[in-house]
Amino acid sequence: MDFPLPLVIGGGPLYQARILDKDRQLKAVLPGVRWHYNRRINEATEISIYIPRETIDEVVAPDHPLYGFFGAAQPVVVEGAPKRERDNKPAYAAIASYVQIYQGDKLRASGKIVGRDLGQVVTVHAMTEEILLEANLTPAQYGKVWEGWDLADVARDLLDGWQTLRVKAKEQWQQYMVDSYRVDLTTDPGLVMLAKDAEGKYYQSGYITLAFSAEEIPNFKRWDRIRWSADSDGSGGPGQEPIVRTTIQWSPNGSSWSAEWDGGLPEEVGYYIGGTYSRIYVRINLYTNDTESEDAGGNPVGVTPTVFACELIARTEGPGVAVGNIPAMAGVKVKGLDANHTSALQVLVAACEQVDWEFAVWNGALSIAEALGTDRTRDFVFRGGSNIEIVTLGDDDDELVNVLTAYGPGQGINRMEITLRDEASINEYGEYPAAVEFDVETLAELEQKAEEFLSEHNSPKTQFEITADFKYGKEPEYGLGDKVRVADPDTGIVTTARIMAEAREYNEQGLSVHLELGKAGFTLAEAISGEKRVAKPLDPMQPTGVWARGIIDGIQVGFSKPKFDGWAYTEVYMSTEPTFIPSAQTLVDQGKQAKFDIVGLVPAVRYYFCVTHVDMSGRRSQPSKVVSAIPGVINNVPVQWEHENGLVSQLNTTGLFLTDPQNPDSVYAARMVMGTASDSQTITLDWTFQPKIIVAPFSILTYIADEANNNQRIEAWVENVSPKGGRSPRMRGKLSHAYHPFLPLRSIPAHAG
Repeated sequence: MDFPLPLVIGGGPLYQARILDKDRQLKAVLPGVRWHYNRRINEATEISIYIPRETIDEVVAPDHPLYGFFGAAQPVVVEGAPKRERDNKPAYAAIASYVQIYQGDKLRASGKIVGRDLGQVVTVHAMTEEILLEANLTPAQYGKVWEGWDLADVARDLLDGWQTLRVKAKEQWQQYMVDSYRVDLTTDPGLVMLAKDAEGKYYQSGYITLAFSAEEIPNFKRWDRIRWSADSDGSGGPGQEPIVRTTIQWSPNGSSWSAEWDGGLPEEVGYYIGGTYSRIYVRINLYTNDTESEDAGGNPVGVTPTVFACELIARTEGPGVAVGNIPAMAGVKVKGLDANHTSALQVLVAACEQVDWEFAVWNGALSIAEALGTDRTRDFVFRGGSNIEIVTLGDDDDELVNVLTAYGPGQGINRMEITLRDEASINEYGEYPAAVEFDVETLAELEQKAEEFLSEHNSPKTQFEITADFKYGKEPEYGLGDKVRVADPDTGIVTTARIMAEAREYNEQGLSVHLELGKAGFTLAEAISGEKRVAKPLDPMQPTGVWARGIIDGIQVGFSKPKFDGWAYTEVYMSTEPTFIPSAQTLVDQGKQAKFDIVGLVPAVRYYFCVTHVDMSGRRSQPSKVVSAIPGVINNVPVQWEHENGLVSQLNTTGLFLTDPQNPDSVYAARMVMGTASDSQTITLDWTFQPKIIVAPFSILTYIADEANNNQRIEAWVENVSPKGGRSPRMRGKLSHAYHPFLPLRSIPAHAG
């Protein structure tokens, strides 16, 4: 039932606290309270309400729904052995979820209740409503979903929750499977592979069909995407079909299927579905073009792709935050967001900071803007000694830029780039360089964006910390994000600044207001003194363009070469945990190079990497985003193959043999040099006339018997195979050894050249 609320009449208190339930329905109005709150740009901040016990007794009768919430004696829940008691907090969560501070009919602050202290004065603790976005956690490795999105679209998307239905364990495959054809779930439990026919060979194709129901998902709103992890990268050579591959299809009814799709980032972006279907059917197709390669016992079995996991992501009703003032398009795009079980609040903070935008959640609605607040510079002036007291005065050069290198999208030199200088600012403050990327398509757009940026950042930002003192009824309207004018008669400074932080408190002495206008770095007195400041050196740039991919015996990690002067070297950190912290224990390599080969890794294990740049002074950049890869899988090695020039190669554990079918006597053989080769380098064969093979990127040709793997493949093209001077007498008539059908290697070589 509803209970009458206390009336606040003309002679009553100026401020009041209101308690709302989870549906934002008003449950109580509390006059005569003290309170304190902080508000900052792009943050969730604290609110505290101090309520005298006598006020509660007057307002909250024993039959009021909030009587227990404020009661000195709290009900408890008694749990079983070992017996313990705890406050029955969930009993009040529905009826006391939000608190608001009103000045008359003006809302000053609103927050989510997070705790309370009971006593003669009851303290209700809350966080401003930005905290609601912490209730939304992204799925794992979800950041690339938003790559290149407009900020406004990202903001709207973050208001819905996520629920993931992942199939990984053997029991889960059995639970969700509704149909299968020629697949094996038992040979390696938890993995899906092709089954074998009566002759012991892998079937050329098969599939498994999974079914997911919207009924499994609380607060279901719509379907999002399918993501999966599977083999689909073996190559049969230029212009040939992959050796193994996997594709996915989906259906809302299990009968009409989408086209097959193999995707580019199946474990991160996946395949978007959408819609509100009651059921979703997912079919994973497995294919192989090799059913003849032999196993360790010499039996022709072929090779099979492997499906490691599959998941269906749904969107759910969010935490009660609606769309406020969010433009249809912000005109700025986000890149490289990290979202690995990350809260929507963290994602939004990162996205806004990346493009220099702001956000706020006010009274249950999210708004974003390039700059929050209102221009109040014509309404009034904050004047020292009159209506404000200046607590501190300074300025900040953190955002000062007067030498701007502006570049467009792209990598390395494959992008537009210009440099602008503000000579007036340089003469006054010294050089302050920066490099900034702009999302533009033409040189004219780049020049315009760069000029606008330079104009905005070519001088230090004046900073004030002030306490405001206005008589009751004379205080003008101002708040967080507003642009205001400030005058200091003592220094003669008159400037404009934005309110970046606002703290208000109402107690027995009345109302106090503390404002931060801008940000402080060094004091203004230092600037007024006329001392010439030396331009700040740039910190090492955070690594960009970071990537990882499997190579022979390990993983290669690379990144875009840093552009800052004084790059000394780069450190590479590795872990098997995606959320690891770079440390001396996780450091695996370092050097002044843009690629690192991390070898000796365990096959089929996913490794995670990040890198840090270090400059000549020993300063480290912030770690890069985390990337991951798995050491490569190897397919079968052919005994013999024909080259485009008609020559034939034969390969065994002894070496590589080259023959010309038109001239059977021209047989050349050599033992392969045991070692490694990087991109486009050659491995020279141990032969008098030194024929050679060109090794593809990331390849190694090393025979290690105790690490032999019969599921392997090597591809090579031969250059200069006609040695000068004829045949070698050493090999004449000595091709009597037995051929081995497989050459064990440690990892997959790519194409040789």
